Amino acid sequence: MSTYTKLAAEAGDQYLAGLEKRQENYLKMVAATSAWLPKAPKETKAAASMLTPKQLADLNFSFANKLLEQQKAFAGQVLTISKPASSKSSAVKAAPAKSRSTSKASVKKTTTKKAKAKPSRAKA
Repeated sequence: MSTYTKLAAEAGDQYLAGLEKRQENYLKMVAATSAWLPKAPKETKAAASMLTPKQLADLNFSFANKLLEQQKAFAGQVLTISKPASSKSSAVKAAPAKSRSTSKASVKKTTTKKAKAKPSRAKA
């Protein structure tokens, strides 16, 4: 394992451990808070047709997982098609870029045209 891979894995593990600790603290706070909150009102007919918070969370995480899998597949495809060509197959070399020299006369014409053009002033 390379040094970078090792450091990246350790940093990721440290981040996840810290996140888990903060989540645990948050859950403790929610549990303590919910003890003194008033009872929720009884379910109405309109609320019965709505998704529960758990169903919404499951739906959102299902979408997020599908999105992550699609992005992973896409990244893999990009990496596969963008591999550098081997030296044997890269017989076609890039053509050198043509230099665009500008003569003094063409530069002078351009600058004189700009200098002669005066902005119009609106009279009030």
